[in-house]
Amino acid sequence: MQKITKIIFLSLYFTATLFGQPSQTVRGKISDQANNKPVTGATVQIIGLEAGTVSDENGNFKMVNIPLGRYQLKVSFVGYTDYFIPELVINSGKESVFDIALQEKVNTLNEVIIHPINSGTVNPTSGRTFTVEESQRFAASFYDPARLVASFPGVTTTNDQANNISVRGNSPNALAWRLEGVEIVNPNHLSNAGTYTDRPMQNGGGTIILSAQLLANSQFLSGAFSPEYGNSVSGLFDMRLRKGNDQKREYTVQAGLLGIDLSAEGPFSKKSRASYLVNYRYSFTGLLGALGVPLGDEAIAYQDLALNINLPSKNIGNFTFFGMYGTSSNDFEAKTDSLRKVVKDFSRINYQSKMIAIGATHELSLGKKTTLRSVIALSEKQNDRSELDYILKFSSFSGPFIDNLSSRRYSFTTALNHYFSKNNSLKLGAFYTQIKDQTAHGDLSKQTQLYSAKFNSGLFQPYFNWQSKISDFLTVNLGFQYQYLTFNKTKSAEPRANIIYKINPKSDLTFAYSLQGQTQQVAAYGPESDPGYIAQNRNLGFSKAHHYVLNYKTTLGNSINFKAEAYLQKHFNVLTTKTKSPLSGMNLLDEYLLLVSLTNQGMATNKGIELSMERYFQKKYYFLIAGTLYDARYKGSDGKEINSRFNGKYAFNVTTGREWDWKTKGKNRIIGVNLRGINQGGYYVSPIDEESSRYFQKTLYFNSSDKIFTQKLPNYYRVDLRVSVKKHKQNYTRTLSLDLQNATNHLNTAYYYFDWFQDKVIEKKQLGLIPVLNWRAEF
Repeated sequence: MQKITKIIFLSLYFTATLFGQPSQTVRGKISDQANNKPVTGATVQIIGLEAGTVSDENGNFKMVNIPLGRYQLKVSFVGYTDYFIPELVINSGKESVFDIALQEKVNTLNEVIIHPINSGTVNPTSGRTFTVEESQRFAASFYDPARLVASFPGVTTTNDQANNISVRGNSPNALAWRLEGVEIVNPNHLSNAGTYTDRPMQNGGGTIILSAQLLANSQFLSGAFSPEYGNSVSGLFDMRLRKGNDQKREYTVQAGLLGIDLSAEGPFSKKSRASYLVNYRYSFTGLLGALGVPLGDEAIAYQDLALNINLPSKNIGNFTFFGMYGTSSNDFEAKTDSLRKVVKDFSRINYQSKMIAIGATHELSLGKKTTLRSVIALSEKQNDRSELDYILKFSSFSGPFIDNLSSRRYSFTTALNHYFSKNNSLKLGAFYTQIKDQTAHGDLSKQTQLYSAKFNSGLFQPYFNWQSKISDFLTVNLGFQYQYLTFNKTKSAEPRANIIYKINPKSDLTFAYSLQGQTQQVAAYGPESDPGYIAQNRNLGFSKAHHYVLNYKTTLGNSINFKAEAYLQKHFNVLTTKTKSPLSGMNLLDEYLLLVSLTNQGMATNKGIELSMERYFQKKYYFLIAGTLYDARYKGSDGKEINSRFNGKYAFNVTTGREWDWKTKGKNRIIGVNLRGINQGGYYVSPIDEESSRYFQKTLYFNSSDKIFTQKLPNYYRVDLRVSVKKHKQNYTRTLSLDLQNATNHLNTAYYYFDWFQDKVIEKKQLGLIPVLNWRAEF
């Protein structure tokens, strides 16, 4: 009797202890990649725990009462390649839900596994998957994908105030953005941030409009694209949205110096697998301004709303509806006489921006070996900037000078995937994008000094990719994309190829080639009306580039991935002037080539080698070490080879972090410290023509072949630090974090300009130490 009583007592104690400790559910669905059909009987294991299960007849799996922490998850099934998630984070605030697609095994190499962090495209040679968890962990990324990828090889940052990045020495303008697989307009707030002129840019901005709360694992590509990607000669973001929890309602509340961030997700009803995910953000500076708190001479504000609705069906596939909307503003008030120190203090500047994107996706299984995916979207952005400029000669204001830049995209794509066998598959698809861009620039009070350019065209992009797994060790991708611009009937035939040789189960050697073309920015095409001397600009074709990549990657031990990649980009058909000059589209950022005759006679060469070593977050720490040596040079219409503007020569980044468990008096906490160091070569600028600048009262640069881009900015370095304390309770997780961007307060050089008020060239510094305190709750 005493023995039975003791067993009952111990059982009750164990149960109370178990239910007293925070835990969480891990669940998901496993399907066949070839047809989206559920896989029954797949084994799901959490490595490091004695926890596992198998998928049911609908492909679903579920594990409950999983202790909190970081683990690895492995999915295996006979006849399929193992699927491995190297960083599984279990928090008490939210369930961990996964959609896992298994690939049919081709060979007998049982150790071969699929890492979702390095997959996602047909032939992902150059680039990487980035995760939501990384955007929340990397120091000073501020939940922004563009700031996050600054830690990756081949990527350099152009300005601390904005998320503009240069990929392999190319202009940020060459970067392309996609949402759910279709092209969209620039999805960033404050597109004038960080520029010398305060004018809106074609790409980048202060921060991305889409909250990281909505992002699923997404792709960043840096070159040698597979056939489904086009209209870019540089890098590309392909952002994908995650589905809301379809079984349980969950919420996230975040508040700090970045602003307020609120999200909610869950099922529409208990009887349906349909779900919603919605997020709203309002900037901290905008909130203070709305409360009447003075913010000095510059008022900055932004807000955005985004959602993703998932509507699965039994017979006609899966539908999603998504949308995002954001506004931002930046107002600068002129200072009084006694407070004026620099020329900008004389100006009155007003900047406003609006952006919207809405769309829908449809995924359908057509038999055992075929899937069809279609996406339709509308995206639009409007940038309006006006400035009252002070004319010293007349002691009065003139203008307003305006810079209006608007972009619109009607985008549609459909893609058919068919698996003829486990060795051979075909992806066949097409994109159609209606591009409507417009820009206006000049003195609004003098219509004769107002320049307006419009561009309205369809872009048709059919493509295919054939993948053949020739042997256990050799896989070949052969593809082709064709681009046709209805505006001026220009064409671009772009072959793509990718050959993967598996040296052993842990090592691959890959060669990739692609020809890529990109349309010009709207200002280059000129106005719809014919001014005579720039009429031929309407016939400009695609800028193009041959991309060659040789990639070697291997796994060292069980947790460290090493990658070495050499690349060569041969640019041709680059934008330049018709008369002989060193000007080139490779260097454009916020400048506008307007009243000149342009042609596609420019050339450029970008080459380099990238090395990276990455350890997934295991045993409480991780690191990513990335180094790049590169050279970027161009030739204008004068034929002289010159350093490109973004030719920094080298970049070295270290990103690392460590966590410690802190358990006292029944409290479950985790302390995290994350560090990022960036060291990169300075960009090239042109020396300032002081005499002309003084006469015209504005900064003018020498643009002759012997002086353009001959002055190198000082090398750039920055250290970012993130310290966080995460606290788990049974039903929620709270995180208090402090990000220090530029923790050492090193003032990097941003640019030089001529200040007529001080009558000298001024060195403008970038941002110093920026502390960002943030509180986050998930429940």
